[in-house]
Amino acid sequence: MDEPASPLGEAGEKGPRGTKVRRVYDAAQTPMERVLAGAQAKPKRVAELKKLRQSPDPFQLGKWIDQKLQRIYDWRIGGSVRR
Repeated sequence: MDEPASPLGEAGEKGPRGTKVRRVYDAAQTPMERVLAGAQAKPKRVAELKKLRQSPDPFQLGKWIDQKLQRIYDWRIGGSVRR
């Protein structure tokens, strides 16, 4: 029975090393790289993922969201929000 694919990469070579088996894995890939390399990747979905990958930095988005939330909290407490 075949083993399921390992998240660390496909086992390339197995060679005996004394009494132990040494496994050599392929180079690590990001999930996006795995999708792009897969034969089952749908072109429309790949285009959507590439567009999403080029979106703004998540840390910058986090700061922006925190600033917006702070304005909402300040407004709820009773202060007026000015733009």
